[in-house]
Amino acid sequence: MAFAILLVSFISYYQKDFNLPHHYHYEKQKASNGVVLHTMRTTPDNIRLQAIDTNVTKTPFYGINGGFFWEGALLSIAVINDQPLKGLPGDYGSGWYNTGVDTNLKRGTLVWDDIAKHFSIQIVTHAGELSVTDKRHY
Repeated sequence: MAFAILLVSFISYYQKDFNLPHHYHYEKQKASNGVVLHTMRTTPDNIRLQAIDTNVTKTPFYGINGGFFWEGALLSIAVINDQPLKGLPGDYGSGWYNTGVDTNLKRGTLVWDDIAKHFSIQIVTHAGELSVTDKRHY
């Protein structure tokens, strides 16, 4: 059974002999209660959204799960330059909407404005509500 994973992954910079991402810093910290936090740090230009329709361990991607998904449908906003990752603006499961089980579907959405070079968290229902400098560059 194929399933989709929305992954915020690092753009792979390939070396001659290595097929792995580069230009990031990995750390792990253990809290006093035993919880281990793994972090990856890089610049915004090394990050991209990628819909992955297979087991992530069978891909060359490094990253984090950046959204909700179910049976191939993206259930949270996942857009690049006003285009959802899977399908067309307004399509269910395309990455255009934040979806949920209650009537309040507005959810915090991390947005990178490439013109302003600024991150923001915006509380929205769909990508059309996002406020950015230029809809062709976010």
